[in-house]
Amino acid sequence: MKTQKKRLYLTTSLGTAVIAAVVIFTGYALWFAYHSSHLANASLQSANQVSSEVPKLPDITSFATCKTAPGSHLMMTNPEQCVAATGKKYTSNTKYLIITQWNIEVPLTTPVENANYTIAAGNSNEAYLSLTKTHTTACHAGSDSIGSYVRFMTGEIDTRTGASLLSEHPQAVNVGSYYYYYTPPQSICTSGVTSLQSQSIYAAFRQAIQRAKAD
Repeated sequence: MKTQKKRLYLTTSLGTAVIAAVVIFTGYALWFAYHSSHLANASLQSANQVSSEVPKLPDITSFATCKTAPGSHLMMTNPEQCVAATGKKYTSNTKYLIITQWNIEVPLTTPVENANYTIAAGNSNEAYLSLTKTHTTACHAGSDSIGSYVRFMTGEIDTRTGASLLSEHPQAVNVGSYYYYYTPPQSICTSGVTSLQSQSIYAAFRQAIQRAKAD
């Protein structure tokens, strides 16, 4: 009788232990699953936050977009080239009027992209301008040109007025030791181009010299 009671006690104790172990294991498994899920969600949220904080790089499809993109740099070439952070190169379509005697280059826009020049005889500080389409007309580079670029140095005086050239041409752009500005012709050159076209050409030359740089 005592033996049976002892066996019953042992069986009951063993069953209780097994049940307790199962409960503990199940509880631990549930806790581990919850904890792992919580850590995974926290990591995902952290990754999403970091991803949202990192600025999206702009799409680079041209020289213009390359110039403003982070990590890009310009190469001192003619035409200009921009190297993106990826290493890909983009070439500028801008054409330049290179005045070799002055060691400057002037970026040209569509109205004057075929410009050429002639340094004034006896005056190395004035470059008469013309376009390919007007080169054989009365608008050729000369006394009846479509304007000219003029250069002067700081402190130079206008011999006619006695005033400084810089005060008379405050819009002149400084490149190196000289200032440069555009001056239109005394009369509108209409041979080969209309009056309206001439005004557009004058404006283009005036704007172009503002972006002149050393060659």
